[in-house]
Amino acid sequence: MWTEDRGQYVVKFYRPGRWSDKGILEEHMFSLDFAKKDVPVVPPLSFNAGTLHHCEDRRFALFTKRGGQAPDLDREDTLSKRRQKDVDARWSKKHRTSYSGYKLAAGADKRYKFIRKIKISAASEHDTLHVRR
Repeated sequence: MWTEDRGQYVVKFYRPGRWSDKGILEEHMFSLDFAKKDVPVVPPLSFNAGTLHHCEDRRFALFTKRGGQAPDLDREDTLSKRRQKDVDARWSKKHRTSYSGYKLAAGADKRYKFIRKIKISAASEHDTLHVRR
């Protein structure tokens, strides 16, 4: 959204039934607290005495549009943050539920019930790739 003074804003709409007003406002306060501590976040704008607004049955918040920046991989502090993340883990969705991480498949001996084979893969790998043909 643009304004006459060339300001750029992002309007975030909240789907009915997904979040309560209390939950949304709690998230807004969380990001406003971070902004006060100079943490690089984009907090919601406050106007008309609040950050959560209603128009008919729609709820929305307004944020200043800001661009991000790519991480500087030559900086040691950036690399240490990257080392804390599991970059091989992947997101997957199954039956409307999202998963992150890994998938474990185990092959067991039918007669003795011993695990004979274990395969670990990214969560996004399809289940049929774990089945022996």
